[in-house]
Amino acid sequence: MDYPSQKKGLAGIVPILLIAILVLVILLAAVFFFRTPQEPPTVLVNTTPPLISLPPPISLPSLTLQQQQHSPFSLRFGGLASDKEIALMHDLGVYHTRTLLMLDGGYFGWVSNLSWEQQEQKILQRYDQGIYSTGYLPGYSVDDSELCHAHQLECWKSDELGLLKTKQSICAPCDEEAYMGYIQKVVERFDGDGIDDAPGHPKILDWQLGDNEGDARDTPIKAKEYAKTVMLTYKGLKAACSNCRLILMSSFFNVKSLLQQGECVNGFSPHRWTFFPDDSCAPKDRNVMIVSKFVGTDRSGDGYFYRLFGELNKLKQSDPSFSSSTNTYFDTYAFHFYEHPDGYKALPKAIATAQRTFGHFGFTNISIVIPEFDTYSGRPKVSGAPSYRHPDNVDVSIPKSLQDHARDVIKRHLTAIGNGVRWVDYSGGIDVERNDPNLAQKSLGWCSPTDIYFCTTSLLAADGTKKPAYYAYRKMVQLLDGSDWEKTQVLEQGSDAYLYAFVKGNKTIYAGWSDGGYAATIPVSGQQWTMIDLIPTDDQGTLSSSSLASRDGSLSVSLMRDPVVIVQVS
Repeated sequence: MDYPSQKKGLAGIVPILLIAILVLVILLAAVFFFRTPQEPPTVLVNTTPPLISLPPPISLPSLTLQQQQHSPFSLRFGGLASDKEIALMHDLGVYHTRTLLMLDGGYFGWVSNLSWEQQEQKILQRYDQGIYSTGYLPGYSVDDSELCHAHQLECWKSDELGLLKTKQSICAPCDEEAYMGYIQKVVERFDGDGIDDAPGHPKILDWQLGDNEGDARDTPIKAKEYAKTVMLTYKGLKAACSNCRLILMSSFFNVKSLLQQGECVNGFSPHRWTFFPDDSCAPKDRNVMIVSKFVGTDRSGDGYFYRLFGELNKLKQSDPSFSSSTNTYFDTYAFHFYEHPDGYKALPKAIATAQRTFGHFGFTNISIVIPEFDTYSGRPKVSGAPSYRHPDNVDVSIPKSLQDHARDVIKRHLTAIGNGVRWVDYSGGIDVERNDPNLAQKSLGWCSPTDIYFCTTSLLAADGTKKPAYYAYRKMVQLLDGSDWEKTQVLEQGSDAYLYAFVKGNKTIYAGWSDGGYAATIPVSGQQWTMIDLIPTDDQGTLSSSSLASRDGSLSVSLMRDPVVIVQVS
């Protein structure tokens, strides 16, 4: 029961509370109105718009790490990809890049301290953005090599192109234990197992040993010494990470480096530094290659890897720690591919030769990658100008239209992937004009006003616009990436027709073309199909397509010079 006196007391308190609240509101308003003005935050405006808007960082890759490792689509840049280049990769749907991981102030400092904070931060940033990188291992240190090889001239690599910042040793490390310890520490930092990892636990499971091996100073001692370097690197890598892979690096497309001295091989066209006529081989024409018997007299690299593989087998036989489950001291073989007289048609021959040589030495399960894989557009070379930056027997002063450049980019990729190449690194970045005042700086010294080959291979023109190859490449990745690559089949290959089958999910996708025209009949199970021409019809990247219907369990397709992809609708 409420008493009259209690109700009267409450009635008197309510007006007081309302007045107090009103006074508090007035005080807060006065403080806000008479506060000290503050300068607005400084906003730094980037007057140069990004090439492509950068997507926000992602905590997990768009593809799983396993898918990234197995995707054949990869782009490479001059170093660690910039933010703009990462944005370009995201736009293209590519999540793999070849990274020259420069540790400890450069390639050559493994005997000093292991301080890599700056590089580790960049690698982690790329990893967090969904980019999987390969790593780089130099294979030697100048400081170490001078301990036991200082007076061995055959141990020092010549710098014929003038590109090296310091001399390079081609002989095995002097301090073998220190070298293996360095390899083990580097790989351990990036294996993502939670033990002695770099901050953020980024993963790098594929490691490239050196670059352009067999390309200079090819002597018997080099093969013997380098075999020891390969063995020591392999042991250090596997001690840290048993499922990491060592990539053995070759040079420009050089089939003869995989052959025995004096061997004649029909069906191949010559390549720069590899064609040496020999009376013992007939018929003598440009479709026959002879492996030079005069090793060590030029830059040919003739028979180099053939000898190297033999030296690896000798080391294996005398190595008590060698595992019987392992067939050699490397997991992956790599070569570069630029121009060739036969163009993309040379790729199946190169791949088959490598696989045949692996089999000869008892190597099994060796994958193949192509970490440099470019072709030019426009007219890179001024007629008559000297050049040594691309195969001498390919005339790159012959103009190539942007449409033909797109065709070549796609045909090269489909041929390589269709023949089991694990991945190919195409040139990312942007072209550079011949008359650009900063040509040398932008091209890292690889282009000159008379020869801009390496400044014409990108997917983006010098003004930042997308070349036809950009749209063609993006659509190819969109349609094919995520396939079960082990189930890829070659349906037609040779003469003028190329046709490959890829399995993605529970459906088969076909890709092919014919330079001379070809009527293909493909056994299929689905009824309705769409054929997509990968070469754009305009500057906006418009792709044409047509509907196809199967009859009696087969699909009739007219293949022409434009590469097409055929996908099932129902």
